[in-house]
Amino acid sequence: MASLLENRLLENENGTFITILDEHQTRSVSYSDLYWGSLRVAAWLKPMLKDSKQALAIMPHFDSESIYTIFAVMRLNVPILFIDPKTPQARLREITSKLRIRHILCSRDVDTSGVECSLIRIPAIDQLEKFVEPRLDTEDQDKDCFYFATSGSTASSKIVGQSMRQSLANAEGLKQCHSLEGKRILTCLPLHHVNGFHFTVLGSFYSGAHSILLPKFSLFGYIHAVEKFEPDIGSVVPSILEVLAEAPSSTQLDKLGYFVSAAAPLFRVTARKIWSRYGKRVLQAYGLSETINFTTMIPPNTSQEQYEDLILENEIPSIGTAISGVDVFILDNSGRELGPNTIGEICMRGQSIMNGYYKNDIENKKCFTAGYFHSQDLGYYTLDAQSGKKFIHITGRVKNIAKIDGFTVSLEEIEHLLRNRVDLDDVICVSERSQSGVDKITVLYVSKNEIDKNTFEKALESYFPKNVYPSLYRKVDRIPRTPTGKVLRRHLM
Repeated sequence: MASLLENRLLENENGTFITILDEHQTRSVSYSDLYWGSLRVAAWLKPMLKDSKQALAIMPHFDSESIYTIFAVMRLNVPILFIDPKTPQARLREITSKLRIRHILCSRDVDTSGVECSLIRIPAIDQLEKFVEPRLDTEDQDKDCFYFATSGSTASSKIVGQSMRQSLANAEGLKQCHSLEGKRILTCLPLHHVNGFHFTVLGSFYSGAHSILLPKFSLFGYIHAVEKFEPDIGSVVPSILEVLAEAPSSTQLDKLGYFVSAAAPLFRVTARKIWSRYGKRVLQAYGLSETINFTTMIPPNTSQEQYEDLILENEIPSIGTAISGVDVFILDNSGRELGPNTIGEICMRGQSIMNGYYKNDIENKKCFTAGYFHSQDLGYYTLDAQSGKKFIHITGRVKNIAKIDGFTVSLEEIEHLLRNRVDLDDVICVSERSQSGVDKITVLYVSKNEIDKNTFEKALESYFPKNVYPSLYRKVDRIPRTPTGKVLRRHLM
């Protein structure tokens, strides 16, 4: 990391690495600031470490101290555990005890009310000594460097271990896909999230790009940032796109290039509204913490005809094709590779796959088989005749299926159809098994109006036989989701 920082300093000394926007001021971190600031924080941190195997935890915030600290820990070649300040205390204790974390680093701006673990506040950079050691790291690119705890909707969290080599391979894939050097990326995704870190921090740094960080999303703040900074890329989740799609008619996004959407499924109706309102593409991306953020993405140079076919006219918008450094396959239950338009499990192999779950041999054996990482996502691919590339479509999760009268039904596929064909604000399907062993599907939906059963069934009639239709349709006030749009299924029933 030290050598990368030096190279970036030489190539782009006065260039802006990150701009942080908040209600009070705009703060910028140049590549030169990053170099010297991370050195000073590394010197402050070094006496706290007994050995380089001891992980440090950080609750990052949208501030320069968090950015300096992340790169300082990388300089020291010490693993970093990224923590969400809103992590439930029982889960936080479970995660930190597994890694023997003694203290959690956080900046003065982080709201830590309710956090019971020992916290160390990161001092302002001007409070640290200016004279520091010129080099503080020893390179080992294959050991665990970053830790992310999986969300674990019902079970215990698994801790994903990522190496620097894997992370930089993913950064290189992003650089090639978007020609990122010199580009501007606008995001409000939290830095403790795998996407927020790997795309807009590490990926941006590796590529010599400029990231603009919004601490939280608001329509006015987002539009103002677009007008002021003219970003090439807006890194978003679908819930942000839905707000933009329903914005007042005077809203303009002329100075933004295109959106990259990830973390939750993109519905066709949302992509259509963004295209109709603003003439902007939404490039859907897909990845997991286990695959170092993005694995696939709709390429920016996709033709308009192909974009319409893959996104705007497709019931299940494509998640794109594999980025550089990773290969994606569709496998059946026996591990045999399937051909086009045949649903199976989405599996990967390549440079951008995690080392494994930290000290969890049982789960590692489940997800790594015959050289493949098994995502537990179901999908299929279509083959582009001109390029020969596979474009992947996700139909659901292995565990989110219902079996009715011999049919296997993907709950996510029903959700896509209903969202595309019925006037809904949100929808989710839940399957419960009766005492007789029969699965029954319930549709929970959010809408301004009550919707009758016939309307729902008309949307499904050309895709599913009647005997697998949902048994119940229930209007609810809201569907519980994480800030990035993932459904909190444990809170549904």
